[in-house]
Amino acid sequence: MLSRARVPETLTKGNRVRVSKMAVYSALVRLNKQKKQWQNVIQYSSLIIQHPDYQMELNLDNVFLKNSSSVIWSLLPTNGTSNTFD
Repeated sequence: MLSRARVPETLTKGNRVRVSKMAVYSALVRLNKQKKQWQNVIQYSSLIIQHPDYQMELNLDNVFLKNSSSVIWSLLPTNGTSNTFD
């Protein structure tokens, strides 16, 4: 598993194409959910939800765009200036 100490806390909006601690926490949420370890799910989810750089996107047209404040980890666009087609 990725070491949380070796990855940055977060990345700026539009530049979240590398792993950050928030991406590691989201993977841990999913893993612990599958293992039904609910206290860990709450713990790691809370770290993401309470982080000031991440917010729920209210405009549904912007949810999956690279500059969305709700993006934790995204695919690298092919040309760097647009969103991916996926």
